[in-house]
Amino acid sequence: MRGAVARPRLLALLGAARVVTVVAPAGYGKTTALAAGLPDLGRAAWLTLDADDADPQVLAAGLAVAVAGLPGGEGPGALLDAGAAPRRVAARVADVLDRAGALLVLDEVQHLGGGLTEDVLRELLGGRVALLSRTPLTSPDLTRLEPGGDLTRVSALDLAFTPAELAELLAAQGVRATGAEVRLAHAVTEGWPIAARFLAQAAAQGRVALSALADLDGGEAQLGTLFTYLAQEVLGPLDPSLRALLTRGSVFEELTPELIADVLEETQAGTLLSALASGGTFLTRTGDAFRAHPLLRAHLRGLLAPGEAHRLAARGAAYFERTGRPRRALAAHLAAGNTARAAELLARHGGRWLDGGRVTLVERSLARVPPAAWTPALHALAGDALRLSSRYGEALAAYAQADPLARSLGEAQVALDTVQPDLAWGPLDAAGALAEGPEAARVERMRAENYLNAGDPAHSLALHPELAHGARYALRSGRLGDALGLALHAARGEAGGARAAQNHREGLLLASFLHAVLGEPGEAARRAREGLAEGERLESLFVRSLALVRLGHAEVAAGHPAQARAAYEGALTLAQDVVPRLQVEPRLGLAYLEAALNHPVPAAEHEARALAHAGGDRYVGGLTRLVAALGRLHGGTRRRSPCTRRPGRRGTPRRRRGP
Repeated sequence: MRGAVARPRLLALLGAARVVTVVAPAGYGKTTALAAGLPDLGRAAWLTLDADDADPQVLAAGLAVAVAGLPGGEGPGALLDAGAAPRRVAARVADVLDRAGALLVLDEVQHLGGGLTEDVLRELLGGRVALLSRTPLTSPDLTRLEPGGDLTRVSALDLAFTPAELAELLAAQGVRATGAEVRLAHAVTEGWPIAARFLAQAAAQGRVALSALADLDGGEAQLGTLFTYLAQEVLGPLDPSLRALLTRGSVFEELTPELIADVLEETQAGTLLSALASGGTFLTRTGDAFRAHPLLRAHLRGLLAPGEAHRLAARGAAYFERTGRPRRALAAHLAAGNTARAAELLARHGGRWLDGGRVTLVERSLARVPPAAWTPALHALAGDALRLSSRYGEALAAYAQADPLARSLGEAQVALDTVQPDLAWGPLDAAGALAEGPEAARVERMRAENYLNAGDPAHSLALHPELAHGARYALRSGRLGDALGLALHAARGEAGGARAAQNHREGLLLASFLHAVLGEPGEAARRAREGLAEGERLESLFVRSLALVRLGHAEVAAGHPAQARAAYEGALTLAQDVVPRLQVEPRLGLAYLEAALNHPVPAAEHEARALAHAGGDRYVGGLTRLVAALGRLHGGTRRRSPCTRRPGRRGTPRRRRGP
């Protein structure tokens, strides 16, 4: 069926225990997930409940009908007709299910609140049961099942589409989405299945542009059908006071009792928030903070008068500044239209957010600041964000609009990040002439790193002795064992952490390189794949390309030239969109492979192009020549590369000798 997506991850959860509870708000696909899984979960009886089923007699009658089609399924109905108590009917239903090996699915279990049906449910929990509910299920009878592994709890987080599943859903609808568009769609929907399916269908029909979803403010027209659903299914049943609180609080990403008391002047804030969170709405709780789904917030903001939304946002901004929460204050100032103050906060705190890996936060915040409010400091921040996203050309354009020192530092950092020492010396000299105090010390550290990148560890260490404790210094000074230990130590804090991509400084990828050099292809491949996963998580083309290169080295060391070639070529493809320097290492690997196959022309071409992009890195230049020569040795070709000239006694090139 068009648009259907297999979800084995979810199916495994649904079949993981004898009893499963599936609890999530409207639109999370509880019913759809169970229905789709029935072919794998076996025979089933299904009963969808309503408010009348809170009466045990009505519930027992529904259960009798649900199992009537199973072998022996007439028994519960006969008992009911004979006047048996609901609990006894439920016990007979459990027997029928057990003999048939069938699963009982009870949908809309939130209607059974009040305790009158507890005895009936207790009888059912001895067999295979799935309970679907919009509100939390806290029965002690369920809790007792957990220690023995008889209960699996499936939540909204489990039901939500992952980015990979969302990409499959879009593809199934015929939508060709870029990685950035998939990530944006996932950020907007947070994987909420009904929203994900709506967006996929709307995008396929041309009614919604995925790239236009970055800011939901003012996006109500595009998402009108979905918002109508929200109004009917989520907001309609709410008490008016709760609906008013949720509407006014929609200005803010996160709600706390203190914020609501201060900004909304609501004295019963904690009680009202708890009622909302437990009532099957899209409000989730983390500690004392409550957060509404972004699509629900967008719909509710559209219900506020513009003046009221701005007034609440301004009061919220003042509250966040008083309580030392600059990120929340920035968002509130932007919502209030106070772009000048938002720009000040972004310039002051954006660098720290980037250090913590919040590149997307900074990029999206910058996008919401109008051009008239941009300052040189914001252009410098934009350059840093673009650089950390491996968008080096755009980063240099942004740095060009910063103040002279920030421009020089930015240009030098791009050259350092891409290991192009020849391009760094000029900006470093310019920065050195302008910098004072801490910035002058920073320039010296950068200069030391550039000497290391240029293949001159002695000068590097003279300027900054602390570099001696780094893995890259150990590698470039020939201490491979020490380098591996340091790289593995650096890699410990990388996987899954909140950080920005470190490009060639990634500990996992440096460790992979060293494992390959030391003849440990299995470990080299494992570290490369871990680094590739990190590159995908960090959304870094640079890291992904470098990880594929290191995987190629591992495959060469393992004696798998075809797999190595595929990895090198994949790395080279990614490198085309980043920076020419990133092409050096895959071409180095391809030069080896071609030479080992006794293909001197393509081998020499790859070697020459690698050397052309080395950017003044003598270490990599020497490594390229060495690896290419090793390929010729393994291929049985004695002819030296046309890129390699051996100096004569007086420094003049000798004539190239034949084989």
